[in-house]
Amino acid sequence: MEKQSRTTRFCLICNYVSRIIEPITSRCAKFRFKPLAQDVLSDRLKLISKKENIVLSDEVIQALIDTSEGDLRRAITYLQSASSLHQDKTHITQSDIFEISGIVPKETIDEVLKTCQSDSYEKLDMIIKVSLKTLFEISICCQQCLSGR
Repeated sequence: MEKQSRTTRFCLICNYVSRIIEPITSRCAKFRFKPLAQDVLSDRLKLISKKENIVLSDEVIQALIDTSEGDLRRAITYLQSASSLHQDKTHITQSDIFEISGIVPKETIDEVLKTCQSDSYEKLDMIIKVSLKTLFEISICCQQCLSGR
């Protein structure tokens, strides 16, 4: 890197700086970006869906915004994955987005919280086992409970 620094510039883009080896990070300037605002995400997703002839309802756009947490790349990836599920690109639903993103359905979260409040270990154990069978990660479920999503 030092030998070519007069003629060459590198731009590394990553989600986790800690995963880049120290000899490289020590030679780089680091820039951190905040999550994008909801209106910016919404406008961009509407533009993309219009250009790609994908029909999106407002609730699907909101699901993309909520699950991507301000990361436009992630929202676009979810949109692309959801549109590939449907040949006609007109039946993308909120549940498609939640399934692709790995979000546990709100009904399941509500059930877990209600069971926790009931002081019944047996019921909680049963819900956890059912969640494992439906492939929901318990850690994601707990994160969603704590964040209120």
